[in-house]
Amino acid sequence: MAGTGPREMTREAIDALLKRAVVAHLAMVDGVRPYAVPVNFGYDRECLYFRALRIGRKVAVLRANPRVSFVVGEGFEVRPGPKPGQWQPSYRTVCGEGVAEFVESRAEKIRAFDSLLGKFSQGPFEYSPRLLDDALIVRVRIESLSGRQAGK
Repeated sequence: MAGTGPREMTREAIDALLKRAVVAHLAMVDGVRPYAVPVNFGYDRECLYFRALRIGRKVAVLRANPRVSFVVGEGFEVRPGPKPGQWQPSYRTVCGEGVAEFVESRAEKIRAFDSLLGKFSQGPFEYSPRLLDDALIVRVRIESLSGRQAGK
């Protein structure tokens, strides 16, 4: 998981970034072709959660091959360095891999919605039974995580 090199992020820094970031770029394999999409996500230290439409390419791809990778980042900029032609990058990124699963239980759908909405406001949240029954929630069980940073 988190490494110890000079640009490696600690697990605490990785968790903090995943808790505050809004968008993850989810990469999948559609047959032999790569396929990546941005998703609004929630995070609970073991999993990412996102909501999906019941039909569409993303869900079809995940049903055929649930292996995924993802990237979450912030603070991307390049600043002039101390000498002409030198540039200093600034960024924080987290990369991970895992397996996507479709959530069935109401209790876990509540956990997923709480992690999604918790990025924008304080709970407790209330959800209608219809929303919970109709929502298609995807859980990505995280198998590996790493983070790198530079600059600020």
